[in-house]
Amino acid sequence: MALLLGAGAVSLIVAVRHLNPIVPGPLVALIAATAVSQAIGYDGKTVGPTTVALMPSLSAASIGSIPSLVLPAVLIALVGFAEPATIARRYATLDRERWDPDREFVSQGLANLVAALSGAFPVGGSFSRTALARLAGAKTRWATAFSSLAILGMVPFLSLVEPLPISVLGVIVIA
Repeated sequence: MALLLGAGAVSLIVAVRHLNPIVPGPLVALIAATAVSQAIGYDGKTVGPTTVALMPSLSAASIGSIPSLVLPAVLIALVGFAEPATIARRYATLDRERWDPDREFVSQGLANLVAALSGAFPVGGSFSRTALARLAGAKTRWATAFSSLAILGMVPFLSLVEPLPISVLGVIVIA
């Protein structure tokens, strides 16, 4: 059933993209898959219960766990910097703008430090998100600010995606 729902989501995303590129196919697929999942009583893996804490609790690793975190931290830092740096360099070249890798590295490091202290995931850029923003016509950093506000506005409605099958979520991310 997960495979069928995933294939249906891909088909729907592609069909919507061809019919009207302005209509967000992934959103249509998300809504349709969630409705179908509930209607058929899908019992596979789903997004499940969602909880949101708008004010995260600050915490730090215990001193004893620090040695075991060094290697993973270095790997995450390298990979976490490589993708956003590549994205920034590519789009700076396309836009004929100056790109400062030192500034990029410091901003990524500070963002990840805050993420670590608040229990969040490491922060980084995304080719798909950047490409989507460019495709939508984003020209400045304000696009990220407004998309962040839009995400915050959706927080009260997160429980609506609890029945969304994980397979469809994967398809949406890949598409």
